[in-house]
Amino acid sequence: RLAIFAGGFTMEAAEQVVALADDDVDVDVGSLLAGLSLKSLVASDVTGPDLRFRMLETTRAFAQTRLDAAGERRRVADRHSRYFAGYLSARRKTLEQREVGTDVLDLDNVRAALRHETGPGGDAAVALALAAGAVPIWFARSLLRECHSKLQEVSAILTPEQRATNEGWDIAVAMRAAEMLTKGTSRDAVEKWDLPPQDAGTLANSVSAIQGLLTNWVWNLRLPNYAEATRLAAVHAAFARQTQADHDRTMSAWLLAFSSHHVGDLVSASNYLTQFLQTETEEDRRLLLSWTGFDRRPGAQGLLGVSLCQLGDGTEGLRQAALAEQESIATGRAVPLCDGLMWVCTARLIAYDSAGVTTTLRDLVAISEKNMLKSNLGVGLGLMGVMACREGRFAEAEE
Repeated sequence: RLAIFAGGFTMEAAEQVVALADDDVDVDVGSLLAGLSLKSLVASDVTGPDLRFRMLETTRAFAQTRLDAAGERRRVADRHSRYFAGYLSARRKTLEQREVGTDVLDLDNVRAALRHETGPGGDAAVALALAAGAVPIWFARSLLRECHSKLQEVSAILTPEQRATNEGWDIAVAMRAAEMLTKGTSRDAVEKWDLPPQDAGTLANSVSAIQGLLTNWVWNLRLPNYAEATRLAAVHAAFARQTQADHDRTMSAWLLAFSSHHVGDLVSASNYLTQFLQTETEEDRRLLLSWTGFDRRPGAQGLLGVSLCQLGDGTEGLRQAALAEQESIATGRAVPLCDGLMWVCTARLIAYDSAGVTTTLRDLVAISEKNMLKSNLGVGLGLMGVMACREGRFAEAEE
């Protein structure tokens, strides 16, 4: 039964999965693991926050044949899937209090559970809980291609009622975000979205409507369809005025800043960016980073540097760009890192800071390519072309 675990397990997981309720005999999991450890059939790991166990792959392969011979695989796999679905659902409620990266230790178990529940005889409700719970792990580790692929598989087996739940909406939004960052944007894709009506009144009554507006805003900004992105930012601003909530006002300043910059209103963009950077709390920042793997601050700080450079204040613009680079690196996450670095490089190119941009540009391209973030990679390659043109390397720039 322990062979059902992929990539290791905790004592709690073993107790929930191995000690089946309808067993004829009582299973003392602690004694079982102690005995297997003494026989070197199970290894223990005390380096992490929790005591974990792992079965050697050769031992696990043999144990799986015994599990199949006993006719128990489906029954144990069902319990394995349900355990991790419940585990991730509970963990989502404490994301603001901890670092989501610790959950990556069980990513192999989640993958195995998803394969089981999306296969023949699987349970769509369990698959939905697993997928929604895994979204923060995929985004935190920049596993966006995998995220998009797995969410597509789960979405295909959901009922309309399951898609309408909060978890259903979470995976729909995550699927769109992963698609934007890896495959890019297209009008055909956005036309397939099932979006709720987007006005300030709708936002006040629906978390899914807020998520839909934010995702739709990003998509329109990238299409580009700046008129629609600006309209959506104004809708959110009206919503923020209704709620008077600090986190809504902070989000609104972020949306208005990027919308203003893209339509060329640099003074408004700078003002909104300054407002955002002054009002975003560490709690809001940590919560967003835990849930999505995304940090708004590096990009906002970098864009402020760009706006100031465009307005002619190169000294302050480059100072903000340097701060943005520090913030980007400090996140340790590929998505906010690349998001920040692309604005840092843009500010330095505008201010003719060629010496400060070369290494950062190479980092941007390398990290984007490694993590298959095609949208950031495109920006990085474009900026490298600009720099090569400026230095007279026209053949290289064209390439």
